[in-house]
Amino acid sequence: MREWFTIGAKLLGIYFLYSALIEIVQTITYLAWRTNEPVRMIMMLSSVVIFFLLTGFSLLLLFKTDWLANKINLAGDISQSSVSSHGYGLQTGIVLVGIYIFVTHIGRLIKVVVQLIKARRVYNTMAATQPMGLPWSEDMIVPGITIILSLFLIFGARQLTQWLNKSIGERLEI
Repeated sequence: MREWFTIGAKLLGIYFLYSALIEIVQTITYLAWRTNEPVRMIMMLSSVVIFFLLTGFSLLLLFKTDWLANKINLAGDISQSSVSSHGYGLQTGIVLVGIYIFVTHIGRLIKVVVQLIKARRVYNTMAATQPMGLPWSEDMIVPGITIILSLFLIFGARQLTQWLNKSIGERLEI
C-alpha cells in the first residue's frame, strides 16, 4: 500500500507543479494585456497565493512522501527490491500524466493556431488600406507551454524518475 501511495503522491506532485507553472504563465499573460490597476493587483495577489500553495503541495508530495506516509500511518516499507518496481511504476505514471495533459490541451492549441492564421489573412488583406498591429493571440502562450511541458513529461520520464528516486536510493545506500 505504501509503495502505491508513494507513486500516486509523486504523480500528483508533478501535476501540482505543472499547475503552478501554468498559473504563473496565465497570470503574466493576463497582466501583460490588461491595464486596469485594481484588477491587476487582485489578480496578481491571488495568482501568487495559488502558485505558492500549489508549489508547496507539489514539493511536499514529491520530496516528503515518506514523512507524509508515516503521518497517515500507511503500512509497508520500501525495500531495495521494491525500488526498481517503484521506479518503473512511477515512470509509467509520469508518461501517462504527460499523455493526458497533451491530449487534453492539443485541441485548444490547434484552435488558437487556426484563429491566428485567419487573423493573419485578414491582417494581410487590410494592411494595405489601414494601419494595424500584427495580430497575436495571448491565448497561444498557455497552450503552447502546456504542450511543451507535456512532451517533457512523456519523453523525459526516465530522467525525471531517476531524479525523484535519487532521495530513496540515497537513504537505501544503493
